[in-house]
Amino acid sequence: MTNSGQVVVIDFGEARLGPKLLDFAALFQGFMPKNKQDLTAYLNEFLALSGIQITDRHLFLMTVQLWLVKGLLIVINE
Repeated sequence: MTNSGQVVVIDFGEARLGPKLLDFAALFQGFMPKNKQDLTAYLNEFLALSGIQITDRHLFLMTVQLWLVKGLLIVINE
């Protein structure tokens, strides 16, 4: 349950091997706002709540990009 009382579900139906921040990247992308103006605030709040260390933030953002490319490749393959 989130601070706003919203209930969210994490789908554990897919096991993945990958970078240590892959699960965070998938979660981040799953709730990423469509509005570009809201993205910075969303990113800052996500990083604060997730506990991702400052030293891992670059790796996290690269993992998010990897996750987004994975999604695009799936769409192209379909």
